[in-house]
Amino acid sequence: MGKPEAHIEGYFVKKATDLGAMVRKLEWVAHNGAPDRFVALLGLTVFIEFKSPEGRVSKAQIRELELLTHHGVKAMVISSREEADALLNHMKYIVTKNSMYEKIND
Repeated sequence: MGKPEAHIEGYFVKKATDLGAMVRKLEWVAHNGAPDRFVALLGLTVFIEFKSPEGRVSKAQIRELELLTHHGVKAMVISSREEADALLNHMKYIVTKNSMYEKIND
């Protein structure tokens, strides 16, 4: 991971995987601006563009993130460990909520 945002991306991938999420690095054929990663956990799917705190989101990336959200897909930029933790905490909440729901319906 040689890019400045690699530390944030690596941190997120480790924490999300520890949580039980499926995380994949994405490669887009002949398509500029698409997000870096896909994460899924218990029905929550998010496309993520990682940037360093000083990084700039390009016009093509903004276009792709807006297009995804327009079509009902969760897509976001993460540029700090705090932002990564915020998404991870949301995912933890969903795991807890779903496990409580399953216990009630057993």
